[in-house]
Amino acid sequence: MEDKDDQATSPSGAESFLAAATSRTKYFDEWNDSYAWNRGGLPKTWLNYTSGLLGLFAIAVPPLAIAAVIMGHLGVAAARRGEASVRPFGIAGMVFGYTVIAVWLVIGGLAVLSAIS
Repeated sequence: MEDKDDQATSPSGAESFLAAATSRTKYFDEWNDSYAWNRGGLPKTWLNYTSGLLGLFAIAVPPLAIAAVIMGHLGVAAARRGEASVRPFGIAGMVFGYTVIAVWLVIGGLAVLSAIS
């Protein structure tokens, strides 16, 4: 049988749960503090967001593809230097932009060839 002293020193279920939750909260607070959104964001992240959106809009408005490619290159380079985040948006903008440019070059080339012959 346990003594009353042993019962007094062992934490109850609620106390042990609270201790575990507090240690997890400290971990997540440290983890969240390391990210840029808690420091006001990184200064050039807008390049990657803009590139991704322009890449999507370039499907309907092809001249936007050039801006998507340029901003994508600038945003990905900034992300590589640690000045931006959301690198996949910049890459997606470049992919959409280059794809739209390639499609329009092929369509333009076919139009020129059909006009010549």
